[in-house]
Amino acid sequence: MTTMLRGTLCSRLATVVGEVWVVHDGAEPIAIRPDGPAAAVEEWCLGALGVVPEPAELPEPLRHLLQDAAAGRGEWRPRLQGLGDFQRRVLLETCAIPPGETRSYAWLAERVGHPGAARAVGTALARNPLPLVVPCHRVVRADGRIGHYGCGGPAAKRALLAEEGVAFCGGIVVGAVIRA
Repeated sequence: MTTMLRGTLCSRLATVVGEVWVVHDGAEPIAIRPDGPAAAVEEWCLGALGVVPEPAELPEPLRHLLQDAAAGRGEWRPRLQGLGDFQRRVLLETCAIPPGETRSYAWLAERVGHPGAARAVGTALARNPLPLVVPCHRVVRADGRIGHYGCGGPAAKRALLAEEGVAFCGGIVVGAVIRA
């Protein structure tokens, strides 16, 4: 496979939310996005990342790393290079939310030292380059509604939470820790 960034590859990965593209260096993921129309994937790969979107085999150790990270297992944390300090802190704090539990945007804003910045936290999560790895699906509105999810929309977010054992009643998260 030819890439514009030396050593950077694109691979497909089947997940609970459908197929996703994983841009990686063979050892760590750099970015993840849901599959979609070829033009949208090509624009993302080439325009945003400088990578030719040709499927390459996903190395088995990387597959395991992604599966473990998505399941909340292990101590590995993404490098999140090239992000601003606020977004990086938001995403790293999000990695600490245990599987099967949720936290509110306001709780996360407080944890990163910016109480009252729930909307800014939402924006940082919406720009998460590694959904599934950085479990932004575990962050919900203070009223228990799930809100949006950039890797497949609210249905994908609900599927990921349900896979972790989170229950819903009328579209609201129940049976999970929600802290305001």
